Amino acid sequence: MVLIPAFVLAAWKQKKSLVAYIAGLATSLGLISYSIYCFIYHNDALAFINAQKAWRETLGFDWRPWWKMLMQITIGTYNYRYGTIKEITHPLIFLIIVGCGYLLWHRRNRLTPAKVDYGFGVLFLGLWLLAGDPLINTIVVLIGSYLMWHFRSELTPVALFYGLSGIGLLVFSGGTISLNRLVYGIVPVIVAFGLLFARYTRWGYMSMGFFAILLFTFSIRFAQKLWAG
Repeated sequence: MVLIPAFVLAAWKQKKSLVAYIAGLATSLGLISYSIYCFIYHNDALAFINAQKAWRETLGFDWRPWWKMLMQITIGTYNYRYGTIKEITHPLIFLIIVGCGYLLWHRRNRLTPAKVDYGFGVLFLGLWLLAGDPLINTIVVLIGSYLMWHFRSELTPVALFYGLSGIGLLVFSGGTISLNRLVYGIVPVIVAFGLLFARYTRWGYMSMGFFAILLFTFSIRFAQKLWAG
């Protein structure tokens, strides 16, 4: 679905001829054909969209799941469930991590670049251990969108518009379940992260180590038939 606006916007950006617009719109033939199939066999042309209501209450942007993830990161799931601070440990640790991050950034000129990078790496790992999946789901969408825009001059118009359209589709799909795995399937986002890590190789090495930890934990959760993401 996101290929349609991506090709059309890329044709407009590059000032292509009418043929490019026609080629871009032609990508909708697959969507139209599948809609006809769903209408014939299920009496619902949008069955592939309506089926998502089985695990997502609403379609369209819903701020409540995003607010929930933010609260889970800052005050913890337990406190969010009760709507008040009943357990002080999570928000206290969160404030300590944020404070350490501020001090590290404020004094970065007095430290070597390696110490600063590894310091932020340790703080991020601590924040992930504290917040878990909500942190990753939030970061991949927000940071991924920013990186695609930041490196827009190094991405092709098709890749840029495809990536932004893909992120937009996820944001307006009405849910935040497994965003990290869904965003991973949007190739331009991964390319943007690759461009970042190519410039800051130390971040790249730390990211590979972190992703190895994620892969290990996800494999265990899948083996235990637990939800991952």
